Amino acid sequence: MCYNPVVKAYGGVAQVVRACGSYPQCPGFKSLHRHTKKRNGAPPQTPQGDNPLDPAFLIMEEMMRRLCMYVLIVAAALIPSAYAMADCDNPISDAERDACLASELIQSDKDINQKYQEIMSRLTQDEKTKLRNTQRQWLKDRDATCIINTKESDRKKWMAYILKDYKRTVCVVRFTNRRVNELNAMKQSLNSSDKPDSNTKPDSKTKEEAAAANDSDLYDIHSKAVHNTGKWYFEVKIDMRAIADMAESVMFIGVATPETNTGWMPYMRKKMQSLAVTNYGIGADLDNGKVYLRINGSWQGGTPGSSQGLDIKTGRNATAIITSSVAMGDFINNKLININLGSKPFEYALPDGYKPFEEK
Repeated sequence: MCYNPVVKAYGGVAQVVRACGSYPQCPGFKSLHRHTKKRNGAPPQTPQGDNPLDPAFLIMEEMMRRLCMYVLIVAAALIPSAYAMADCDNPISDAERDACLASELIQSDKDINQKYQEIMSRLTQDEKTKLRNTQRQWLKDRDATCIINTKESDRKKWMAYILKDYKRTVCVVRFTNRRVNELNAMKQSLNSSDKPDSNTKPDSKTKEEAAAANDSDLYDIHSKAVHNTGKWYFEVKIDMRAIADMAESVMFIGVATPETNTGWMPYMRKKMQSLAVTNYGIGADLDNGKVYLRINGSWQGGTPGSSQGLDIKTGRNATAIITSSVAMGDFINNKLININLGSKPFEYALPDGYKPFEEK
């Protein structure tokens, strides 16, 4: 079990985050997001008797990871200050990052509701009807584009559902932030001589519309190649510090199938202390149903060919995907994101038996 005497004694959210998200205190909960060292730089230690290659250990590890994730999401939903207590200026694990992101989304929901009510209170009856219709349309567009197939009304359970799929999470962040900005603009126009247009449709471009528009509107990038067998590799290099300074963002990098999205979620905020240029290498073993992550040349949570890594169903058509909560055109034009699907030599050597996701 993930036991921590501090958590038992005091029960604070910060301690829960540390217990469930930090490798040294909870063996097996290795962060696949950035690194797995303690804050003081000491390397993680695996206790005797916990063999990471033991199938029983792997099953227990996954069960505990899911339990800890649920605890963190519930904590973030119940306690508004969870964002601060999870040390969101320097999250060191996937669980911490997810708790911070969940708290941000909850706060954004509150902002949308507050601004919506404030604007409604200052409109005529006809204008209220128009704004109500556009708000409903925004929800429909968000659910359709982000593929939200749940009618869950409980906010904690809804948030847990969103965070199960990182691509969906990024999409929801994008729609939420955009709607906050739209309502802010409407509120500002109410305070000026210009009458706001309560019938303005939310700006919710689909990926097809984005592709037809200027590159600066690009939110999703898919590989042209589609594979359902074989072993494939690609790299995405991100200047995380520069992107955070330009526009705080969250991204998804991984492999998409018609059913699931499997990969990792870089999270960039201005206050984060350790952001740097990071090379994400993705190895997709479609024959054995595994996806592996390499960060700056070092494999995280298992090397290709091992039983570790992330699971993906075999026999499905898979594409490489990079998606962002902020339009990527300016990032790409300024060389802050470099996507290499195989058009040029990779920065790190191909894993044995793997091919570039898009061969020349």
